[in-house]
Amino acid sequence: MTRLTVAAIIPTKNRPGLLASIVERLLAQTATIDELVIVDQSDTDEGRVAVRRALEAVPASRRPALDHVWDREINGAAAARNVAFDRTRSDVLLCVDDEKVPIEITPPGESRDRVSEDVDVTIQLGILDDR
Repeated sequence: MTRLTVAAIIPTKNRPGLLASIVERLLAQTATIDELVIVDQSDTDEGRVAVRRALEAVPASRRPALDHVWDREINGAAAARNVAFDRTRSDVLLCVDDEKVPIEITPPGESRDRVSEDVDVTIQLGILDDR
């Protein structure tokens, strides 16, 4: 069996606090995020600093590969997601807006009964059987 790889795609603009919150939430999941693609249209690099801080706070084994694109010329969330789609190498693409907290991702076989009432989105990952 082959484990599917997962990329979290986050478009953002001028909301470093919200960006840091969603990154921290993604890193706290029981299912591992393999790749984090952030397309940042912000005026400053505060988001990049906040994401770096969030990644440094978790063990190296839990850190996804980071691709942080900082480009003020990208116009809008849809265009930002398109940039991310072109850059990712993962099997599963999870598009998350920076203000969508909380989120819960469960690995295959894990009960979704533990989802708390304050979770907006639950995603259950599967395993690809390549026999």
